[in-house]
Amino acid sequence: FNDSHSSFYHKTIGGYSAAKLQRYQDIIDYHLVPEIQSLANDLQRGQTRADIDSSLQKLSVINMLNTKYIILSANSTPIENTARSGNAWFFENYQLVDTPDEEILSLKAIDPEKTAIIGRDFAQAVAGKNIRFDSTATIQLTSYAPNKLTYKTKASQEQLAVFSEVYYPEGWQAYIDDQPGELFRTDYILRGLSVPAGEHTITLVYNPRSAYQGALISQISSILLILALLGSIIGYIRKNRYILVGLFVAVASVVVESLAVYFVVSISGIFIGIGMLVLFFAMSVFRSAASFRELQRPEFALRHFIRFLLAKVAVGSSLELITATYKI
Repeated sequence: FNDSHSSFYHKTIGGYSAAKLQRYQDIIDYHLVPEIQSLANDLQRGQTRADIDSSLQKLSVINMLNTKYIILSANSTPIENTARSGNAWFFENYQLVDTPDEEILSLKAIDPEKTAIIGRDFAQAVAGKNIRFDSTATIQLTSYAPNKLTYKTKASQEQLAVFSEVYYPEGWQAYIDDQPGELFRTDYILRGLSVPAGEHTITLVYNPRSAYQGALISQISSILLILALLGSIIGYIRKNRYILVGLFVAVASVVVESLAVYFVVSISGIFIGIGMLVLFFAMSVFRSAASFRELQRPEFALRHFIRFLLAKVAVGSSLELITATYKI
């Protein structure tokens, strides 16, 4: 639990993060470490598969976290956990407790697949519900992504579900057939949800408001910055109309020729090359001019026009050669 390498490659209940949730750290200290030590001690006494399966049944918290494999050391063979609870399940009954201490300690005395521990602060989520456990009800994970999980459910009457995912209200939202649902915390760190009777699609989506607000602020700031930059450029261009004409011609050439390349594939890259040449030519003219009055001198214009024609011939010939070679 002090190394993040496994978390980089796999979905793991271990790993390390400086911003780890305190509740998850509590689970590590009070349950995961003791359960792993208990399993290691049991393996020293028994080596048959039946002995291992018997030991795995005791790991209630490891199982409710849906741990598929357990690796005790770098040199040991991974142990497949046949007692894991799965991605989600319906529970038969629940216990309401008053404090977080009672929540975490009660996990030692229950079977998480049958009984859920719910804090008094989430009692409203199950209040007034006449839940009758349906042994034939099913819930199955159909798609998984770090920010979106989809489940299919089928039940003859309303059920209470536990998802083997860490409860984190700052961003995670539940939808039942695209209608908002109310997630509640169960078993100290997991997510719970009341599921109506029938067949439904449940989607858990991570949509943190803070991220979207930050993105909106960033976009507005970028737009304001661009507008300020454009305002400065336009103000400068108004004083120097030759730049306006030159840039307009260059940009228009690039846009038109880029569209031609996009819609007419057979034209290949010749037009875009010429368009870029026009743009670079305009830039070189304005950069090499000591003042804008030089742009009006015939010898200055003639010299750059000749340079442009020579560059155009060279670029055009090269692109035609590349196109011919490609066709061959």
